[in-house]
Formats: sequence, structure tokens, C-alpha cells
Amino acid sequence: MAFIAAFLSSVFLSKSDKHLPTLIFLDQQSNLANTSESYMKQQSGFTLIELVMVIVIIGVLSAVALPKFISLKGDAQQAAVDGVAGALSSASAINYGSRKIGSTSALAATVAVTNCTGVEATLQGGLLPTGGFSIGAAAIAADATSAACVLTGPGPKTATFTGHGIL
Repeated sequence: MAFIAAFLSSVFLSKSDKHLPTLIFLDQQSNLANTSESYMKQQSGFTLIELVMVIVIIGVLSAVALPKFISLKGDAQQAAVDGVAGALSSASAINYGSRKIGSTSALAATVAVTNCTGVEATLQGGLLPTGGFSIGAAAIAADATSAACVLTGPGPKTATFTGHGIL
């Protein structure tokens, strides 16, 4: 083997080739070449410190983000209550305007409202959505411009809507 290394060094090497002696040296000492190959195999993959740091970063991010996702349920429930309260307020205003016109067809399609709970009948279908919605009872004077009514929804979340009283 020493003969092959000497032959290769005399044929291929010149003084300007700086990296080839390293290759020849590794060929001359096969044990060192084997050690180098095993070292290369050990270097594939992630180190334990890298893996631990990734786990720590994921833990910190989840600790920060988790409370935000939990609070989204309450925000969604409040948005649902606000949406139903807006629908009740709009339905009450449309009902009030239609009854004020006083035509026979308008009176047939509308309802008299003298209480906040009567505003429920002004919705299309005449019922609140399912899921635990209820309207607090409060009197509304006939032909009053408006009265504040309270809607309670799931959660229990509340919202205020405007009810218009009319006979």
C-alpha cells in the first residue's frame, strides 16, 4: 500500500496541489479513513440541545397562544348574542314602521308590541334562535319611540336592543 501511495504522489502531486496530499494521506492510513467515515455518520441529525431548544420554544408559544384560543369561545358567544339583539332591534323597527302605515295588509303582517318579550314575535318565524336565548320582561309604552330591552344568551352573555312599542 505504501508503494501505491508513493506512486500516486509522484504522478499526480505537484507543489501547487494543496488538497490532494490529504486524500493520499487518508489512503495510506486506512484506519484514519475509517475513523473519518464514522465521524461523518455521527454528524447526521440534530443535537440534543437543538431538540430541547425547539421543544422549549414550542412550549413558550403554546403558553402564550392557548389563553387566546380559550377566550375565543366567550367572544363567539357574545357575538352571537349581539347578532340576535341586532336582529330583534331591526325587526322591532320594521314592525313599528309597518304598523304606523296603518294599511290592512301591513296590520295583518305585523304584531302589536307592548312588552320586550313581544318583540320576539316580530322576527321572521316569530321565535328566537335555539341555544338558550331569552328576553327580559319590560313594558314598552304604545307609540313610544323606543325602550331598552335585555337579551340573555348562552354563556350567559347579555346584549341590549331597542324595542318599539305599538298597538
